[in-house]
Amino acid sequence: MVAQALRLTNAALEGNNARIRGISQRAHGYRNPDNLMLVLYHASWH
Repeated sequence: MVAQALRLTNAALEGNNARIRGISQRAHGYRNPDNLMLVLYHASWH
């Protein structure tokens, strides 16, 4: 249990997954995966 020893969590990853799911659900799916990638890129914190 290295994660417990180092006190690491996957909270950041779960947060990103929740944002991606929220964006995808708001649009009720995308016809083209490239369109989803474009929306995710624009929604990212660059």
